[in-house]
Amino acid sequence: MSAHPTPSRNQSTSSSDLRLVADINITEFMRHLSRTAPGCELEEYEGTVLFAGAHANPSPYRNAMIRFKSVLPEEEALAFAEAFFAKRNRAFVMWVRVGEDAVLERIAQTRRLRILEADGLPQLARRGAPDLAQPRDGVELVHVDDDETREAFVRINANAWGLEGVAFDLVRRILFDPDALKAPNVTAALAYLDGKPAATCLALIHPWQVGGGGVAEEMVAGGYWGATEPWATQRGLHDLCTRAAFQSAARMGATVMVCQNSPGAAKNIARMGFEQVGTFRRYLVPAGAHLSTPLAG
Repeated sequence: MSAHPTPSRNQSTSSSDLRLVADINITEFMRHLSRTAPGCELEEYEGTVLFAGAHANPSPYRNAMIRFKSVLPEEEALAFAEAFFAKRNRAFVMWVRVGEDAVLERIAQTRRLRILEADGLPQLARRGAPDLAQPRDGVELVHVDDDETREAFVRINANAWGLEGVAFDLVRRILFDPDALKAPNVTAALAYLDGKPAATCLALIHPWQVGGGGVAEEMVAGGYWGATEPWATQRGLHDLCTRAAFQSAARMGATVMVCQNSPGAAKNIARMGFEQVGTFRRYLVPAGAHLSTPLAG
C-alpha cells in the first residue's frame, strides 16, 4: 500500500463544515448498514435518522437515533424516535451532539439516562490521509476482499466488544453483516499478527457539497470498526489499520477524513493530524420510555 499525498490545493473548510460532514458520514454509515443486511429498517425526517438493526441489542450502530441537522425541534425528534422504537419494543441509543442538541442532553440528564461514555465521544477530522505506518515483524497487512477476510473482520470486532464465543450468525445480527464490506464505496484493512487475524479498520466514502449552496463536490471518508483482538493490543495495530484504511480511501478519491473515537483512541488519531471538531454523548433510552412527555410538576 503506497502512501497517497495530502491534496495540494488550499481549500478553506470551517470546523462547523467538518463537524456537519462528519455527522452526515455517520448517518450515511447507518444507511449503508441498513442496505446491506436483512431485517434492518431505517427512517429519517428533517435531519433525524432512526435505525433499527436485525437484533434488539441497543448498539449505537444497530438501534439508534441521531440528528445531523437541527431542522426538527428536539422534542419532536425525540417523539419521532419513541414512536419508531415503541413499534419494535426496543431500547435505543440516542446520539447527542454536544452544543447543538442541548435540549436532548438536558432531557437525558434530567431523566438520568445511562451515558455510554462518561467523557464523551470526540469527533475528529483532517484534510488528506495520514501517512502509512510500516508493519512490524510478524505483522501482515491485507485488504479485505473475500469471504474469509470479511468474516475475520467481523469476528475481530466481536471479540473486541466482548462477544467472543458467540455464534457467528448472532454476531452478524448484533454488530454488522460481512456484506457491509462488499460495497464499492467501502475499503477495509486487516492486520495479521503471527498468522492470526488481529486488527481491523474500514472507511466508508461518499460525496458531499463543500460549504453547501452548490459549491464543488468532494469525497469524504469515515473510519469505522477499528478494533484489535484483546490478545494483540499494544502493538500499534490500531494505528496501522486506521492509516491504511484512510490511505486506501484517498486512492478512491476521498479528500476529507472523519472519525469518532473514545477519548483514549482519539489521542492516537490526533497524532495522525486529526483535529477535534465536535463531541458526542450517547445515552441509552430504555424500551417504552416517554422522554418527550414533560415531567410531572
